[in-house]
Amino acid sequence: MSCPECEAQRLVYGFSLEIGGQYMTQVNEIKTCCAVPTKITDIDTLTVTFTHKDKTYKMNKKEFLAKSWRKYDSY
Repeated sequence: MSCPECEAQRLVYGFSLEIGGQYMTQVNEIKTCCAVPTKITDIDTLTVTFTHKDKTYKMNKKEFLAKSWRKYDSY
C-alpha cells in the first residue's frame, strides 16, 4: 500500500514523485518554453531537488508537479 500523499499526487497529477525517477520538467532557468529531461535526487516536504545535464536545481514541490510529467519509458 502506498502512502496517502503519493496516492493524492497520482490522483491529481497522474504520477507521484520518486527519487531517481526521470521527468520532463519546464524549468525557466533552462528554457522558458519547453520541458527538459530531469532526474530527481532528493524530495522533502516542500522542495524537489533534481538534475539536468549534471547541474542541480531546486523547485517547490507543487510547482514541480504542475510543470512535469513522468518519463516511464526511460527505465
